[in-house]
Amino acid sequence: MAGGFCVILGGQTSLKGSIREAVEDFQKQPSGAKILLKEVSDAERFGVAEIRNGRILGIEEKPKRPKSNYAVTGHLYVRPDGLR
Repeated sequence: MAGGFCVILGGQTSLKGSIREAVEDFQKQPSGAKILLKEVSDAERFGVAEIRNGRILGIEEKPKRPKSNYAVTGHLYVRPDGLR
């Protein structure tokens, strides 16, 4: 990925199917990051994203009271400006 890099962490929730579409979408983004999420029924077991207006505001690891049912899969795509 020109101008960006990819971090994939193992041991997270698994995704079914290809991640090709997510990678292609990220390549079209001029800046920022893309974090793949998966809706789960047992969110307290995972890192969970707090989402508002389609944007991730924060991630909480194994919360007792999850702010959403969307677990972080461990697939993160980040451009340098996305680390600010």
